[in-house]
Amino acid sequence: MSYRRLFLPIVASLLLVLTLFAPTTGATATGTRVDLAISSASFVGNAKNIAASDIVVVSFTATNKGPATAPDTHIDITSMKNLSAAPAESYCVAANGGTLDADSPSCEPSPALPVGGHESSIVVLAHGAPGTTASITMCIRSFDPIIDPVPSNNCKTITAKN
Repeated sequence: MSYRRLFLPIVASLLLVLTLFAPTTGATATGTRVDLAISSASFVGNAKNIAASDIVVVSFTATNKGPATAPDTHIDITSMKNLSAAPAESYCVAANGGTLDADSPSCEPSPALPVGGHESSIVVLAHGAPGTTASITMCIRSFDPIIDPVPSNNCKTITAKN
């Protein structure tokens, strides 16, 4: 038996194994291409100072910059410092006065967020000693796979003094 006869099947088998199990260097993501963002957020009235026990409204705009409709979006409150959901549950209110699906601590604007913005508010309760800082961070995400070219704009933090 010649070495050539043995060599070709071994090389072919080795190439097949390497192709099947080799790590990929250029990951191919699947999902809808959308650029989600929290484009604006503020304490209503642009309050820079809030007192303990104040009920405060946080206004924010979740934006889908496109190019497609964002599937199954939700806005999460990822951190609160010297603030808590008021009075016992978060209230998510759409700009038109309607309520959103409030799965505390998140708001779900709709099963799909079309290209454009969605203004909402959430009610929180301030607490903390005078002179401390109150802050809230909110992020927009999708339950479905998406390709977001600018994930750095998905979250926004706002602060005020107690």
